[in-house]
Amino acid sequence: MAGLCSPQARQRWWPADQSRTLAGCFGRSLVPVLTWTLETSSCCCILSPVEERLGRYRLLQKLATGGMAEVFLAAAEGPQGFEKTVVLKRVLPHLAQDPQFTGMFLDEARLAAMLEHPNIVQIFDLGEVNGQYFIAMEYVRGHSIAQLIRTLRKDRRFIPFPIAAFIMAKVAAALHYAHTLCDKTGRPLNIVHRDVSPDNIIISNSGVPKLIDFGIAKAITNEQRTQAGAIKGKFAYMSPEQIRGQVLDARSDVFAAGVCLYELTTLSRPFGGQSDIMTLSAIINESPEPPSSRRPDYPKEIEAICLRCMAKDPQARFRNCRELEEALDAFLATTNRVGERDVAEFVSRVLGAAPDGTPGPATEPVASDSQAGQKAGISPQRTAPGHPASEPPLKTGKTLLAQPNGPVEGKGAGLLLLLALAVSLLAAAAIALWLHLRPEPEPPSVAPLVTPNDVIAAPVEVTPQDVLVQEVRGAETVRDVRSVDPVAQLEVSPADRLEPQDHAAKGPGPGAQARKVFPTIAFAAPAGVSVFIDGRMVGTTPLAPQRVSAGSHRVEFRGNGKVVVRFVVVTNRAPHATARW
Repeated sequence: MAGLCSPQARQRWWPADQSRTLAGCFGRSLVPVLTWTLETSSCCCILSPVEERLGRYRLLQKLATGGMAEVFLAAAEGPQGFEKTVVLKRVLPHLAQDPQFTGMFLDEARLAAMLEHPNIVQIFDLGEVNGQYFIAMEYVRGHSIAQLIRTLRKDRRFIPFPIAAFIMAKVAAALHYAHTLCDKTGRPLNIVHRDVSPDNIIISNSGVPKLIDFGIAKAITNEQRTQAGAIKGKFAYMSPEQIRGQVLDARSDVFAAGVCLYELTTLSRPFGGQSDIMTLSAIINESPEPPSSRRPDYPKEIEAICLRCMAKDPQARFRNCRELEEALDAFLATTNRVGERDVAEFVSRVLGAAPDGTPGPATEPVASDSQAGQKAGISPQRTAPGHPASEPPLKTGKTLLAQPNGPVEGKGAGLLLLLALAVSLLAAAAIALWLHLRPEPEPPSVAPLVTPNDVIAAPVEVTPQDVLVQEVRGAETVRDVRSVDPVAQLEVSPADRLEPQDHAAKGPGPGAQARKVFPTIAFAAPAGVSVFIDGRMVGTTPLAPQRVSAGSHRVEFRGNGKVVVRFVVVTNRAPHATARW
C-alpha cells in the first residue's frame, strides 16, 4: 500500500487532540458498524485516489460511495513513522446533519464497542472531525464467501463439506458470543445481527472466518431508536419473523446462518423468486428443497442441520447458535479434521491467491452480481444436481480440492501444449480482426455499479396491510400499521437503477416515434409541508411530481411539527409512485 501515495504527497501527522475520537470511551476492541470491505477478484480494486485527512487518518483511496457513507482505504499515522492501514467509513454529509441518524450511528457504535471475538472484524476507532463522523476498522485481507460461491458456481465445482462446516461453525461461535453478551452490570444485551449473509462472512488469507457488519444489529440498549423504514437486511436471508417486523432473537440469526450454509454447500439459494415480494413470500410460505436434491452426495447430517435452521417456526430451530456450532462440530468429528490452514489453501486454490501472500483489500465487490441480483429480486440460476464438479474424496486434511482436469503427463504433453497455444493464438487473432471490422454497436443501457449498503425495506407480504410504516416526531419514533401500496414502499438496491429506456409506440409504421419515459414521484401531503428527496429539498406542498432516476429514493416530509420519512421505489416498468404523508 506504500505505492498508493508518494512520499512527497504525505502530510504531517495531526495530533490526536484535533479529532474528537471516541474510541477511548468504548474500549480497545470493537466490531464494525456500517462496515465495508473490498473484493480481490480483480487487480483493479482501487476506485479513485484521494489526498485528504480526517484527524490522524490519511485517506489513500476512495473505495466506494454508498447510500449512507463513503468508504476509504486509509492510513492511521502516528509518531516516529507509525502507520497502519485501515478501512475508514465516513457518514455522508447530509446524514451527518441528521440528529436521528447520528444518534443511531453512535448507538450502534457503542454496541459494537462491546464486542470482542476472533471471528468478528475489529473496529479501531470512532471519531468526529468538523461534523464528519467516521469509523476506522480492521483491514482484512481475504475474500467473502459470496465471492467464493460465485467462483465455485462459475467453475462448476462444490466446496468440500468439512470446509463449509468449519466456516459456518466459526460464524455460529461469533454469533453466539454476540447473542449472549452482557453489559457491565451483567444484564443480557440480547444482540441480534439481523444481516447474516455470504457478503458479511469473510475468509481471511490465513483461513480465519470473520463476521462483519453489525451496523444494523439491535440490542435492548438502543431499541428506542431505529432508522425510518421497517426491516433491514438482505431479503434472501431474512427469517419469516424478520420479514413480518416482529421482535427478533438469536433464532433469527440461526435461520440466516442456515440459509448461508445451504447456499455455500449447494451453490444455490433455498428461497428464490422473480421479484423481492416473491422471495419474501417464499420464505414465509414455502419449504425449501432438500439440499440432497441439488447435490446427490449431500451428507444427511448437514442436511438435517440446514433444514432445522430454516424451520418456519422459531421454536423448531436450534435454540441458539451454540447448538448450531455443536451440531457442525459433531459432523466434523466424523470426517477428516480441518483447520484454518486447510480453509486458506482451499480458498487460494479456488480464487488464485496465496493464503498468506500479497496483501489485498478484503472481500466485498463494489456491486456483486449476487447481491445486486438479490436486491433486485432476481434469483440466481439454480444449479442442477451434478452440474458442478463433484467433491473429491478427502484422503488427508490438506487434500481438499481436485482440479477437474489433471495435468497431462508423458512425452506428448509438450506437443499438446504447443498445439493448444497455436490454436488459441489463431482464434484470438480471428476474434480481434472481427471486432475491428464489425460496425460499432450502440452501447447497452446498464445499471451503474454502486456500493452495497445496508438494505432498508418495508416488510412486504402478499397482503399490503402488513406493511410497517414509521413516523418520527422529534426524537420519538412512533410505529403504526397502515394499508399502503407495497410496491411504492419497497426498497431496492441503488445497483438496480436503470437509465430511462426508449419505448416505441405500439405498432409499426412511419408515424411511430420513440418516446422516453422518466420515473416520477408524486406527493400526497397537507399544504405547506417541505419535501426532500434523498436529502435535497425539492419544494413545498402542493408540489408537482418530481422527475427522479429509476431506483429507490428517500422521501422526507417536514411540517406540522413532525418529520415523516418514506422509502419509495420507481422502475422503468413502474415509473410512477406516490409518497404519502
